Amino acid sequence: MRCWLLCRRCNNDFDLGPYFNGCPKCGGALEVAYDYGSLPQTVAAGLVTRTNHSYCPDLLPLTDGEHIVTMGEGNTPLLESRRLSHQLGLAHCYLKNESANPTWGHKDRAQSIMLTKAREFGFASIAVASTGNHGASAAAYAARADRRSCAVFCPPETSDTLLRLIDSFGGLPFVTDWQVRHEFVAHLVMECGWYPATGMGPGPASNPYGVEGYKSLAYELVRDLGRVPDHVYMACAVGESLYGVYKGFKELMQLGLTDRVPTMNACQPAGANVLEQSVAAGLAQCITLEHPSSVATSVREPTAGEHALQAIYESGGHALAIDDEQTLDLMRIIGTEGVCVEPASAVAAAGLVHDRHLGHIGDDDYVVAILTSSGIKWPRELSLITGGGIALEPTLAALQAALRAHGLADA
Repeated sequence: MRCWLLCRRCNNDFDLGPYFNGCPKCGGALEVAYDYGSLPQTVAAGLVTRTNHSYCPDLLPLTDGEHIVTMGEGNTPLLESRRLSHQLGLAHCYLKNESANPTWGHKDRAQSIMLTKAREFGFASIAVASTGNHGASAAAYAARADRRSCAVFCPPETSDTLLRLIDSFGGLPFVTDWQVRHEFVAHLVMECGWYPATGMGPGPASNPYGVEGYKSLAYELVRDLGRVPDHVYMACAVGESLYGVYKGFKELMQLGLTDRVPTMNACQPAGANVLEQSVAAGLAQCITLEHPSSVATSVREPTAGEHALQAIYESGGHALAIDDEQTLDLMRIIGTEGVCVEPASAVAAAGLVHDRHLGHIGDDDYVVAILTSSGIKWPRELSLITGGGIALEPTLAALQAALRAHGLADA
């Protein structure tokens, strides 16, 4: 099926290529467009039945779908939430556990596509600015694609575990100033010919391809639920993944496989509530915050993309702000579901809880919180909600006393 790049600002189109400075005509953001009418119905139907969407090249911007860079990302568990369902009185409350991806986060879906394109275009060196998850994924997939190097520019807040993960994958984890990270990436891309494993947006150093990898989340949700969910909650930084999932739902509707899209609800920390403020003001472009702050470092960006606003407005969703106390509380609750998540993942679940209390979710609605990444990668934040090991003398009496102290019967 034919696909091309389309400028979101001036509507000019271009053949697929290494356009990493925005639209050549106006500098606007480029996005992959498809000729949906030419997709055979049998192939379209497979979007909500196939077991591995990483090998679904028909709605991906790939020259060679047989040689995709993959490590088995996708097909993550969709868990029915027992704790939240009971607590909120919901009949159909689900958690999409993206920490089951190869580098324990949803960024793997995007990096699979981005690194496939890097290899197709012949780029040997990869550059990315990240708070950690994105960089670890880029380094892993760059290694899988046999690329020569992957430079990851991280802020000082990035956990040591993530820096070591990047290093273990053969990447170079540079720690530097928050904003200068992006300047370094732009320099390597525009002046030195490196490949940007970054997000969709206006230039410099933007990448229109990775967002396509997130569409498979929508396909899987419809496949596993047997229907379109009513509401989806996602934590948002710039909003790339929110828009990608929305685009996946929209494609299913355009292809006649579903009749609607769910509300797409963007969840951000109260100290970095770019989208909440922008939506409240009815803006088409996001504001920029001077000093965003939150325990959820992964979604603590000063601004977001207009594509995130589009997903919210067009789906009838809204933007929510979650304070750090709520975030940590939801980390604890999700832990009792058997899933260890980082604060940014808990922001999405907290948004779901918040919306239920506001009356935006009906008793029988199908709701999904997408848990984007594992808490194991953020040990300092995990220590805020957990203790350590319980010291125990090597006697049965000590064991029985410890059990009683925790409200349990004697051994």
